[in-house]
Amino acid sequence: MLAYIRDVNGYASIADTIHRLLMCNVVICNMGNYSSSLAFAPFRKDYKRLKLRIVGNDIDVAVTIVLPLNDIIRAQRGEFLIDNENNEQLFIKCPPDFGKFQIFKGRNG
Repeated sequence: MLAYIRDVNGYASIADTIHRLLMCNVVICNMGNYSSSLAFAPFRKDYKRLKLRIVGNDIDVAVTIVLPLNDIIRAQRGEFLIDNENNEQLFIKCPPDFGKFQIFKGRNG
């Protein structure tokens, strides 16, 4: 989500909720004039979920981060991915009925 908002705290709460409900990465890229930018990934361990948070006003910065795109797709399909660090499930569990209702389908789906 590209944003031009003065107070990103409300959006941060929404982003935290969305990444859990939709089992996806959520990135807010705010303008450097106001507030902060952040990125969430749906890892099971809470200390891994917040991938980036830049806080402050008048910040001119360019950042690249690594997001687990392929692993999330695999987890969304139902694969059980193990965290090598602590031998537990890598991502949060998909919500009940996740993927049951597909709004957008490709040509083959």
